[in-house]
Amino acid sequence: MLLAYSCRSGQCRSCIGRVIDGKIDYPGGLPQAISREESESGLALFCSAFAVSDLTIEILKPEF
Repeated sequence: MLLAYSCRSGQCRSCIGRVIDGKIDYPGGLPQAISREESESGLALFCSAFAVSDLTIEILKPEF
């Protein structure tokens, strides 16, 4: 399965998914297109996130 992306900066949310297990980091800070609450619930914008451990992820269909 391919991970969709469009803007490459976390703004369009086409790369949204859920971190099931593991940890990510956003070196440039949390992208504006995801709220702190969404991030804390496990959602991530994978085009902007960097894995800091092994990951298990779920790719979600973006809501446009």
